[in-house]
Amino acid sequence: MKPKKQKSQSTPKPENDVSTNLDKLRAKLDASLKESQQSSERQEALSAPQMPPQVILRARQLEKKGKFTKPIVKRTPLDMRWDSAELECGHPIRIFGSSEEASNTCRECTEAWLLRQARKAKR
Repeated sequence: MKPKKQKSQSTPKPENDVSTNLDKLRAKLDASLKESQQSSERQEALSAPQMPPQVILRARQLEKKGKFTKPIVKRTPLDMRWDSAELECGHPIRIFGSSEEASNTCRECTEAWLLRQARKAKR
């Protein structure tokens, strides 16, 4: 008697792979679009005509005093010119690879402060 060939049930159909890959790609695109929209909304909120002048002036004073300057806790080279750095607050930044500064101004913390103060000023 000839042995029977067993059907392999573990190999997925190519159609399923394509639909799974499309679902993953769709999810990535949706996340990217949402992030882009949030960034756009944030930039609109930070635009000068909507921001009260007293809030901008106070932010400048605090920036000069170093309130938004955070120490660099981690630094990773990206290429010959740029490094990725993580600030003490947890926000990532890009800096020149030749930079020897131990701290940097955190733009995200500055923007968050500006938005909070602008909301308070509008009340």
